[in-house]
Amino acid sequence: MKLIKITLLYITSFIISFAAYGQNAEDIIAKHIKAHGGEKKWDEVKSMQLKGKFTSFSEEHDFFAVKTNDGKYYSDLNIGHHKVKEAFNGKTGWTIDPWHDFTYPRKLNKNENIVFTQKSDLFTPFYNYKEKGSTVEYIGEKKVDGIDTYALKIVRKNGSEETWYLNKETYLEYKCESYWVDFAMPSACETFFDDFRKVNGMTVPFYIERMFGQRNRML
Repeated sequence: MKLIKITLLYITSFIISFAAYGQNAEDIIAKHIKAHGGEKKWDEVKSMQLKGKFTSFSEEHDFFAVKTNDGKYYSDLNIGHHKVKEAFNGKTGWTIDPWHDFTYPRKLNKNENIVFTQKSDLFTPFYNYKEKGSTVEYIGEKKVDGIDTYALKIVRKNGSEETWYLNKETYLEYKCESYWVDFAMPSACETFFDDFRKVNGMTVPFYIERMFGQRNRML
């Protein structure tokens, strides 16, 4: 009789714990997209222009970028006092980067192309992720900097992996762990998102801070 009670107790606790952990990744992603304004709104976006301030090496300069819904990207920014141009066609790209002594267009390498795939996301890699060839795994609930989050790991078509932490209350992104590049070489990176505002009914972060190696970048 004790064995039956113990077995039933174990099964019950397993079901409860599985239900708690087994938050469906698709449900979380659906709420994440809805928090950003909804899939229907973003489906109407063909391109978006970003203007702001970009800080590197403690210097703040104007920032300009254009993204398209098919993964193209272009930007003008400053690294320190050097003017940098970047372009990406969805698969590969080029940069003019005097900070690295390239005053002429230089083709991006494999590591940089992976980073530009991240840069070119309209607003989140979870938007239409299946159509893009990505897969997603729900890791579980995690506390990050005192904030309760849902942790999702996404593996892109190119094989790169990122772990995203979505605020449990808002379903908006709080942090991303991925790889960035420094001197064209991969470097572990943490990206933080804040100051979410509505633009034409869609919610986007107006503050992004990225830390990789000894670098700190703010947009």
